[in-house]
Amino acid sequence: MKNKAPLKQLLWINLFALTFTVVFPSRLQSTEFPTSETRTFNSKLKEDSEIIQGFRKKLAYMADYALMDAIPPEGIKKPFYIENFIETWKCFLDNLMALDSIGRAYTTLAASGDPMVKRESFKTAYWVFLIEYRFSLEWINALAENHEKGELLNQPLQELGLPAGSYADFKTHVQSVEKSVELIVKDRVYFSYGSKDNLEARASQIQEDKNSILKMNSLSKLVPLAKVTPPKANPMEFSGWFPLNRETAPWKGKPNPWFSNASPISLRQVEFLVKNLKPGDMLFSHREWDLPNVGLPGYWNRAALFIGDSAARADQFNLPEIAEMMGRFDFKGDLEGLLKKNYHDLYPLSAQLDGKGHIPRLIEATPDGVRFKTLESFVEADSLCVLRPRLSTMEKAYALMKGFKYLGRPFDFNYDYDSDSAIAGSELLYLIYKPEGKRKGLIFPVRTMLGNHLSSPNAIVAQFDSQFETLAQQTDLIAFLDSRGWPEPAEFMGMGEFRQSWKRPKWRISLPNLLPKTAHFPAPPGDG
Repeated sequence: MKNKAPLKQLLWINLFALTFTVVFPSRLQSTEFPTSETRTFNSKLKEDSEIIQGFRKKLAYMADYALMDAIPPEGIKKPFYIENFIETWKCFLDNLMALDSIGRAYTTLAASGDPMVKRESFKTAYWVFLIEYRFSLEWINALAENHEKGELLNQPLQELGLPAGSYADFKTHVQSVEKSVELIVKDRVYFSYGSKDNLEARASQIQEDKNSILKMNSLSKLVPLAKVTPPKANPMEFSGWFPLNRETAPWKGKPNPWFSNASPISLRQVEFLVKNLKPGDMLFSHREWDLPNVGLPGYWNRAALFIGDSAARADQFNLPEIAEMMGRFDFKGDLEGLLKKNYHDLYPLSAQLDGKGHIPRLIEATPDGVRFKTLESFVEADSLCVLRPRLSTMEKAYALMKGFKYLGRPFDFNYDYDSDSAIAGSELLYLIYKPEGKRKGLIFPVRTMLGNHLSSPNAIVAQFDSQFETLAQQTDLIAFLDSRGWPEPAEFMGMGEFRQSWKRPKWRISLPNLLPKTAHFPAPPGDG
């Protein structure tokens, strides 16, 4: 197996993936682009081109890593190697689906009446198409002589909403004649716009990826590109790889002038949470229009620690045992006083209101690092749940202290839970509740992917389901707010619905013939 060091090359790749913003067609406010919006489009296109290149490098790396090193010949029957291989395949698909959404967004924009937007959007959609095509073929070709590896990938991938046999269907789709003809047709449209390209990387990578594709499927030997007669299908439209129910998945990260932001969770529901949550609670959310943690399959994809405000902390930790604990730290005072003393530079931020007048009540590992966050910003989601650890108040006090300790740490784009030098998502919860000495802590489920150990938010919710009403149960459900997606309002749901939530696919796949009945979810209004 390769050394972990090369994974560090992916640091910036995930950063771009986590901050990408695209447009949701049903919520487009206009397909016309005035001068000011054209300038905005150009700026956004330049930014998105970096993101696309990031996905390209990541797909290339994962294909090479998984196919060359994930399962050595002697390890084909060993659970560790099998898990690592399958998790890497899930990661590959997760990134492929995310990239597919980017291409679909630009395909939609290619229908714009503005000539420049039409041209640049088509070129970008074609660029994405070739990236997907090339690295899908590379994956398939590398497994062509290894039937056992291919069969491993044919098992159901519940976290992605794919049933048994999906790898075989994927191969059929990628290697189809229709896909080859689509390449030919789109290539002619691309060259009709002229050879000049304002984005140097796009032009060079389009040529490189196209040549690689032609070499792999031998299409260049069958028919010259210039002499192919386009079929009747619309040459401006691209077929998907794993089409989403929504034409594109709108992604939130940076301001988008064409995206109308809204949350199905109401202010009244937020007020309920503020009154009922306690410091030490763990929050998890799912955002249909967000792109958090690409590469970590699963419905639940964000995690945070609830710390409350200073009043809530004083109320919960004003106990004799906490005062005794302070004495062990040679501190005369309460927990709040110790936090002020030890973290005097960052502590003031815990009481600093945001632009909307909200006070931070959470600590979250974000792409910008471990930060204080407001509850109101975290609940801008389609689904939210709160789990309360079955631990003593003293253990929760230790957890808060560790949470403050990690403030300012950078985001862990390697998702390496064996180190706390950088922290990502649920890794924060994993570290602060990790059993140490006499502290009971929480035992989180750990998986292996790309050679690293990690514990995803979805795996933690799945663990709750498996441990429910057993002696192993470690947490209690405090709240579960669920929505079918914007603009449907969220509602408080029961235990039965929550225990099944982790089985939902992260992406809403719209291939009915591939989906088992148990994996069906109603499409949001307006999906058709």
